[in-house]
Amino acid sequence: MPSSMNDFITIDGRQVNKKSIKPSSPISALPDLSEPTSIALSGNQSRGIGGFTKRLDVCAATQLFTKMRKASHILVPYFLCSLFSFVHTIAKIYSVEEVNQWLQLRDAESTYSSLDPSSRCHNQSKGECLFQKPKRRLNPSVGENIKVLVLPVKFADHVDREVPTIEYLEEFFNGNGTSEINEIGSVREWLRQNSNGKYVPQFVIRDWEVSTKTEVEMAAGKSGWGQNFFPFFQFALDKVDNDPKHDWWTGFVSPEGYLNHLVVLHSGYMAESKDLTTCLHHNGERKDRIWSTGSADPNPDHAQWISKDFIEVGGFSMLSAFGIPTCLSRDPTQFSVTNAVIGPIVHEFSHGFGLPDLYDLNVPPVGGVGRFTTMSSSQGWDFSAQTPGHLDGWCRARIGWAEPIEITYDGYYALQPLEMSSQLYKISKNYPQGEYLLIENKQPILFDKDVPTGGIVIYHVDENQSLQKKVGYPGSAGWPADHYMLAVQQADGRYDIEKGKNIGDEEDFFVKGHVLSPGGPFPNTDSYSTGTLQSTGITIEILSTSRFIMVIKVIGLGARGVDVPMVGAHLAKEFESDAASSLADVDASDFKLIERETVGQTLQWVLGMLVGVGVMLGLVLVLL
Repeated sequence: MPSSMNDFITIDGRQVNKKSIKPSSPISALPDLSEPTSIALSGNQSRGIGGFTKRLDVCAATQLFTKMRKASHILVPYFLCSLFSFVHTIAKIYSVEEVNQWLQLRDAESTYSSLDPSSRCHNQSKGECLFQKPKRRLNPSVGENIKVLVLPVKFADHVDREVPTIEYLEEFFNGNGTSEINEIGSVREWLRQNSNGKYVPQFVIRDWEVSTKTEVEMAAGKSGWGQNFFPFFQFALDKVDNDPKHDWWTGFVSPEGYLNHLVVLHSGYMAESKDLTTCLHHNGERKDRIWSTGSADPNPDHAQWISKDFIEVGGFSMLSAFGIPTCLSRDPTQFSVTNAVIGPIVHEFSHGFGLPDLYDLNVPPVGGVGRFTTMSSSQGWDFSAQTPGHLDGWCRARIGWAEPIEITYDGYYALQPLEMSSQLYKISKNYPQGEYLLIENKQPILFDKDVPTGGIVIYHVDENQSLQKKVGYPGSAGWPADHYMLAVQQADGRYDIEKGKNIGDEEDFFVKGHVLSPGGPFPNTDSYSTGTLQSTGITIEILSTSRFIMVIKVIGLGARGVDVPMVGAHLAKEFESDAASSLADVDASDFKLIERETVGQTLQWVLGMLVGVGVMLGLVLVLL
């Protein structure tokens, strides 16, 4: 029976069907709302031990801790608070506020994701169903049980073309570890590593289908730019929708009633390469081939494909099932191409999360952020596309894969590689609204294994700018008003990325001895979002050579209060003398070993935790 308008309530601005709320076990289903993030050795917003810090300040929220502080008038060491917070996280002791947050989230999502058939859209009219849906939203970027549909489709004129097998595609998308197909890891592994485990999809790959549309027809003489591709593959979606063995509601659909994502692989060769008329006699001109595409919003007005249950396609990616085609240099008449490579796939897939292109089409060959992010160059540091690099910190923060730690006081700050810890520092103090610095540690590990030397990367962000459309650098016309929305502060001061001379090199990393100061030589910490240079008074000094843990010193923000301990000062002094801890000297090639804990190491960790809890409880009794 269709629902009436009285059956709906509004939660956080979203209409929710009251009948769709289905009781479930709050203990077994509660998300980990207090997930630990990365180490922060200084600052008033992050205090941690053992490389982790809490998003929720359990010290401030726990009555016990408050009572201890007020009754004893003693500054309780924050490492005890962090230890209690860590135990709190493991035990999943949820506060009333956390439970209420989860219940609201569950209720709001239940209209489309509940297992109760009465709440599904197909029991309502199309108009009622679409009325409830938000017009559009980004593809979900967080979740461990998300399923993504992959549709391999041949063009009508490619019936006899050999294409990658389903077995190849299965390993390519879902494989674990290295293999003959995946040099570093699969598409799924790239997403897991870049999100630090927050987004781990399962790709469900269908068999190859043959469309009624030809490659030339879909390219439309312009490499497919601005083309509506749904007529090419919507028949394949209909086939899935009519498959009695397929159930959309087993993980393919977002709470809003859209597919989590959709990947369409076609049988053509990508148009990103130049004309190949000397070796490719069928559609050799690039205008007759398809340029890889990805979007977060191809269907804002519900005008395209809709399933029988009124499920719609949200963001989707469409690209070649092959790598970059080329005519051999030694014999231009010979054509060469490999099966799909990971770089273009993860670049286009990430558009579905709402991430923009971060290259500059006006600056050859790339410009923008260069090789410092997959959204600027999907071929990584060795131009192989098998190692496409990683996302930058700005992108990760935008889609919930990293939470920047705001630096608001002078002090010493330590950074682990972003791939290990999601650790990202942000300095917005002394800058105008929307302008700030982002600081990360990039090392030659995983899909960034070809990064030369590594070190600290500092990005200058001005969200008042229109992406990467206004290139500028000291001495250029229009500077400083003209500058990228996201710019790499290149340590060598040459601005080679903006000038189109390269797309990033080893001299762009900040290492021991480098200082970013206000005023003076460029790059510096000056603000430029207003169109003129304004000093912020901030100085950033790098205290360590390129390594697993690096330390920076920040001054110019103001001293911290007496109740804000400088946790990392002693560690930073070790780095100043280059007598760093053994952990800081971990070689990047040993990165994967960190995940391989033995039983003995696990028991040692558990015993250590128990001893720590015992010490903490003893101190609590003494203070009470």
